[in-house]
Amino acid sequence: MSQAWYSASAQELDSEWAQRFERAVRLANERLNLWASDPGALEAEGMIVPTSAAMDRARVELDWVRRSEAARRTLDAVTLGGGGEISIELSLGSRAWTLVIDRDCSMEWLRFQHQRLVHRDRLP
Repeated sequence: MSQAWYSASAQELDSEWAQRFERAVRLANERLNLWASDPGALEAEGMIVPTSAAMDRARVELDWVRRSEAARRTLDAVTLGGGGEISIELSLGSRAWTLVIDRDCSMEWLRFQHQRLVHRDRLP
């Protein structure tokens, strides 16, 4: 039988999670800033540029995600769809959530369990 030499305390794990989470939020905001600063590069790749209002909404939603860290979700990615929509992807174990922000700032909240879509909400 093997025994762990070191086991991280809950406080240490929380601190590590918080650091990773803050790094992910910072990188997501940097990505949004890059898209906003160089829309021509997106167009050159055949992408539709998200509206500035949609990017502002994504920043607001990222701030909400940061403030609701009690949920202990992992921020996996912020991605840009071909139609100019921005997706914020979160996960926790076998569960995942994607918030899709369309160019007109309408939103859709997708919930997955074991990589299967289990619920879809259209948000105002």
